Amino acid sequence: AIGLRETGSPKILGVPYDRQVFTANGTWTKPSNAESGDVVVIEIYGAGGGGSIAKPFDSGSTAIARSGGGGAGFKYKFSNIDNLSATESVVIGAGGTGPTGTSAANGTAGGNSSFSSVGTENYALATGGGRGIGTDFVTGSPPAYASGGIATLIVGGSIRILNAVQTSGGGGLGLAAFGAFDSGSVEGGGGGGISTRTGGGTVNSPVGQASMDGGHGGDGADNSNASNGILRGGGGGGATTSGTSVTAGAGGAGYMVVYSIKEG
Repeated sequence: AIGLRETGSPKILGVPYDRQVFTANGTWTKPSNAESGDVVVIEIYGAGGGGSIAKPFDSGSTAIARSGGGGAGFKYKFSNIDNLSATESVVIGAGGTGPTGTSAANGTAGGNSSFSSVGTENYALATGGGRGIGTDFVTGSPPAYASGGIATLIVGGSIRILNAVQTSGGGGLGLAAFGAFDSGSVEGGGGGGISTRTGGGTVNSPVGQASMDGGHGGDGADNSNASNGILRGGGGGGATTSGTSVTAGAGGAGYMVVYSIKEG
């Protein structure tokens, strides 16, 4: 975490003097003591996707409930606070929902988070994770993996994609992050746990995947409710059922924190 001076303390080179945290839509306000040459660092996360439900349709079938994807996450520095308006719009993505029921159903995608939607010089976007997909199958390929979120900037009117990933659980990754097939994440939210069940009763419901800075994914579950993803974009866990009504995990909401820092 970035350290912060107490309110009213003298500004010190390289140390944040203002921090504004957003867990819902709002407005960033330029600090009254901002000076030309100060920098602004944003830490932004898209929301996680909701998990899915799956159910075997006969004794020979296998069901796979995919988890929701993790929301993208990244940090970005605006080199001069003068380039930002007195106020900037903040949008925080809502976590995707997980369905409830006794048969196969998909989750919904996580919402996007953005900073400064007006003015292309200052626009940052962390998209939400993809929805979990639940289905039953006997032969052929299982349902597609949920995709992780995508981190983008718009600078000078040009879109720059920082990172995107699609993994087994949909781990959302951000700038300078490292992908892994187990759906873990560094910057973005981790993917939720995937639950599998055969018609004969074999069950596999792994835990959700971790993230270093973002939210962790929710655990998968069988014949019970899956766990929700954690705030900062963790994906919701998938749930399988043999006929019991279950609820798949919801995705963790997006998040943003904006620091103002004195620089020489």
